[in-house]
Amino acid sequence: MTNQEQTPGRGRRWRRRAAAVAVGVVVTGVLGATAAQASTPSPTAASGTITVDGEWRLMKGWTSESVPAYSCPADHPYLTKDKYAPDFTTLPPGLEILESPWDSSRPWPIGVSITGWELTPDPRDPQHWSLITGTKTGPLNSSATNWLTTDAYYKVRLHCTDDLAEAGRR
Repeated sequence: MTNQEQTPGRGRRWRRRAAAVAVGVVVTGVLGATAAQASTPSPTAASGTITVDGEWRLMKGWTSESVPAYSCPADHPYLTKDKYAPDFTTLPPGLEILESPWDSSRPWPIGVSITGWELTPDPRDPQHWSLITGTKTGPLNSSATNWLTTDAYYKVRLHCTDDLAEAGRR
């Protein structure tokens, strides 16, 4: 007897689960982007640099979503040039991902990749769009995947500056 004969309907269940995950990714991405745009950043001052936190995002086990778009406030419009991402992670400079503070026994259960960056012209050289002001959302621009079978949280933190010498560039 083959495995398929022993467990009839297994292929259909897998397809239903995959479809449910895909719908969840799309809905979460759309709702997440709206929530990110409506949320108020919580800046904390440091000399010429502030941090702006997004909201904590809950991800169910083995799910993926598009990371909402974030941008620096008008008074500190540029992400800093500092690197906050671990090696082999794709994040713009000045962007930090905080993992669940409620469960430190599992470091980095959520993998985050952000390749879509919002750019603005350098005021000293307006021909070049090279200063990073934020991130983009959507399947081709960002993703977060919870690799655990249990729930986990993550939060995006932006390190923003008004100093062109400290600004991150593309």
